[in-house]
Amino acid sequence: MIPSIGLDLGDTFPERSDWYWKYNNDDFPDDTVARWIHLGDTSPNGDDWITFRIWQDNEQDILDDYAADGAGWDLQIYFSQQPDGFYLQGWEANPDGAMSDVGTEYLSDPGVPFAVSNVTNAKQWTATVNEREWTTTATEEIEELEFNGQLLRGVWRLDVVTDTGDTPIEGSWWIAGGPGFVQYDLPPFQSEEEAPAPWQHVHNDDLDNFLGVSN
Repeated sequence: MIPSIGLDLGDTFPERSDWYWKYNNDDFPDDTVARWIHLGDTSPNGDDWITFRIWQDNEQDILDDYAADGAGWDLQIYFSQQPDGFYLQGWEANPDGAMSDVGTEYLSDPGVPFAVSNVTNAKQWTATVNEREWTTTATEEIEELEFNGQLLRGVWRLDVVTDTGDTPIEGSWWIAGGPGFVQYDLPPFQSEEEAPAPWQHVHNDDLDNFLGVSN
């Protein structure tokens, strides 16, 4: 049994495999969105990893692609669930997509600490994974976050950095109970602005409604 002395951020991780999420970004045109779909567990490297598939494009183009064959996705991000929480396990770019230059890399076990237990404000975890030094820092957002008609409380920011600065999954993630990922700022999704804006949560729903009126 793992003793608990702080918050369990794993409780905020979006585990439902039949859900999707929609995000927008102030740096991009209004019809440009990002869509995340939780695929459940996949096994790209022989292990079962929680998999999120992401599109970033014109809203209608994403919906049309999904309704057809869904082959136009940009990036998949992998997580594993360990006894003390959730760990980053790597990424895979669609070789025919807009982010193909990001490539594919699977992280050796146990991965990089992400939404784990025993979290106190400004706590850090370090790990040497795939010949990089990774640091994850968890910071509680004291102020409420307000965007897209939402007022979000109890949000934590997870900053993931490496000593090489060459991965698409390092950056800032904001996570909260309920929707899960409420903001993210990751290199492949950034605009060319000097200070890129993060992607902000708009909506999440059952995957059966992905093409429905709730969009």
